[in-house]
Amino acid sequence: MSLAALRNKLKEDFTKSILTVLGGSTVSLALPVISTLWLVRIYDAAIDFAPFALYTSFCATLTAFGNSHYTNAILVADNERESVSMVRLTMFINIIVAMVSLLLLLIFRIPLLDFLHATDSFYNMVWLVPLTVLLMGINAAFTQWAYRFKQFKRVAVNRMMQAFITVFCQTLFGLLYKNLQGLILGYFIGQFFSAIVLAYRCLHNDPQLKAPVTVPELRKDAKKYNIFFRFQTPADIINVFTQQMPSFLLSRFASAASLGYYGQAYRLLVAPSSLITGAIADVFRQRANEDYQEKGSAEEIFIRTAKMLAAIMILPCLAVAVAGPWIFGFLFGPEWATAGIYARILVIMLLPKFIVSPLSYMYIICRKQVEDFFIHIYILLSTFLAFYLGYKFYGTVEMMLLFFSINYALIYVLYFFRSHSFAKKKNPAA
Repeated sequence: MSLAALRNKLKEDFTKSILTVLGGSTVSLALPVISTLWLVRIYDAAIDFAPFALYTSFCATLTAFGNSHYTNAILVADNERESVSMVRLTMFINIIVAMVSLLLLLIFRIPLLDFLHATDSFYNMVWLVPLTVLLMGINAAFTQWAYRFKQFKRVAVNRMMQAFITVFCQTLFGLLYKNLQGLILGYFIGQFFSAIVLAYRCLHNDPQLKAPVTVPELRKDAKKYNIFFRFQTPADIINVFTQQMPSFLLSRFASAASLGYYGQAYRLLVAPSSLITGAIADVFRQRANEDYQEKGSAEEIFIRTAKMLAAIMILPCLAVAVAGPWIFGFLFGPEWATAGIYARILVIMLLPKFIVSPLSYMYIICRKQVEDFFIHIYILLSTFLAFYLGYKFYGTVEMMLLFFSINYALIYVLYFFRSHSFAKKKNPAA
């Protein structure tokens, strides 16, 4: 590519937006990965990383209850006033979810954690889950608001700040307070400052967010976008739960060390890959929605994005598939080679995930939540069956993860072809 061609490429709005998000994502995702080089030497796989995996799984699952209702509608709402309504509704729902989560913990904390064989230290740290869920909901809502108006830099800066605070606190607590569950506490503090700062910047710079919205208007908008409530919410909850299911099932049926190795393998595969795919996905959602509304088709940006994601992700995934145990053992010590074995299996699922997940946003743009819901019903049942078969007939973590990964890979193939069919034309009947 010539210098002139490269210069013209970088001037394109789509590419410039990706580079803006990528700048923040580089720090926010690379820093936690790099910090793993010393965190694995400060914290123990069973005592620290296993509770951290459970904590993040609880938060991710419960956050789906608050963020799946109207959060996505913030970006795709037909006008600005309705988008403001979606922000208000999202905040209200997240507060309700956090309060219900706290109530459930008060009633079921002991039997639930006993069932999952949680470590003793997690029984106290679990109280941070409801507040973390609220903070993650605030962050998600204002992130979608910023994306609606192409404020990618605002989100990028916020993510960098969150990464620095999280890693700093996790390292400091690990060195000075060994029994504090510093991984969990550092993550919580990072979420706290990230949510507060992003909310302030949006409210300060976007006065329309403060515009009054009447109760009749909220009801009208909630009804208009109730497809998100009726079908997107259950689908997203099932999706998040099935992604977190390995942590819950491994906590129940495998050792704490196995859960720690799995959590670290998954985190180290997803985080650096999301460095690229996350940045592309954030921009794709806005651009695909814009093209679909204005041109009646988003196929051009769909194909362009698919090729870009495939070209970027194939070689790193092949490297993990071939040399995963050696890579983990070399970076973190011989005892972490087991995590490399798990990573080698998970890459079967993660390669199609990295390519297809951003593109599957076409389901939301085209209001295909009903179909998405029924696919997620299958995902829930088949994921549990995959783990059951692996545990029942082989009794090993490796076989449970293998069945899980193959099943999910096939699901992502289906999502790719369906999403492509939606992108071709407006209001697709397919």
